[in-house]
Parts: sequence; structure tokens; C-alpha cells
Amino acid sequence: MNLTDTVYNRTSELSHSTTDSFSRNFLNKSPSYLRTIKAQGRELNSKSLATLLNNVCETTAYHARSAESIPQLQIYSDSWKQWEDDLAGVVTKTLVERLSLTEGAKKLVRKHLATHLS
Repeated sequence: MNLTDTVYNRTSELSHSTTDSFSRNFLNKSPSYLRTIKAQGRELNSKSLATLLNNVCETTAYHARSAESIPQLQIYSDSWKQWEDDLAGVVTKTLVERLSLTEGAKKLVRKHLATHLS
């Protein structure tokens, strides 16, 4: 399964979204966006992956707040939290692979990322 299918399937499993609502609500694109790139055999670009991660983080925070007042939602909230963490790993790995960095360059990027993200 390719990256686009993987992130769509996992997100839609939790959100019960169609390709149209996934495109609109998680990628901030037109409803036909995901269908179009899949039909063309393309993958989500880096900007779309970042948008997806941002929206999954917002959704996760929303469900965590909901679970504070409705304890029965904790399992659902935990599922979103796990997906948020997994997706962050997928996005990080994908971005690094797309950059085709040498080991030395990866070391430098790690150093600077730590500085910029703290």
C-alpha cells in the first residue's frame, strides 16, 4: 500500500470520512483532490502531508478535551493520539527520504531542527 492510501485509510477509519471529506477537512483542498491524485498515480506532496499532520493534531486535541468531560470517549481519544504520533513519524520519515540527504547532512539537519523546534 502506498503512502497516500495508508494515511487516508488510517485517518478515514477514525474519522469515518469519505475521500471528498478527507480532502476538504484534513488536506484543506477541494473535495476531488484525493480522487484526482490517486487517479493520476501520484502521492501526497510534502505540503499536503504537513497540512494533514496539523489537522490530525487539532482533531486529536479536540477529542482529548472531549474525553476530559466524557470519560467514555477516552479510548477514541487515545486512538487519535496514537495516530497523531504514528503520522508524525511517517511525515518525518517521508520528508527526510524526499530530501535524499547524506548521513552527514542528516546530522546537521537534526541539530538545526532541534534548535528551531524548541
